[in-house]
Amino acid sequence: MAASTKKNNPIVVLAPREVPIGKFYGDGGARDTRRFVEEVKAAWSAQRCETEQEKRGILWSHLGEEVRRELNCLLDGDTRDPQRMLQTIATTYGEIQST
Repeated sequence: MAASTKKNNPIVVLAPREVPIGKFYGDGGARDTRRFVEEVKAAWSAQRCETEQEKRGILWSHLGEEVRRELNCLLDGDTRDPQRMLQTIATTYGEIQST
């Protein structure tokens, strides 16, 4: 019997990267809002979120209580669509508000 000359190739498994997302309280101004929106989108991509539920879970877990209440009010309690939620955050908290 001849010795096997076949090399064992290592198996490489790439785990999804964790993208850090800061908690969003809605009081940091337009720059903070843009940063948050970009972080959430990066996390969705890096973690390969395939369902709306996964995306919503990431987004919802990084929102302060006041922002959650505001979203519920603005969206009439329909917080199933994470893209719509993120767009609402961007338009509500990202614009410079006049007083």
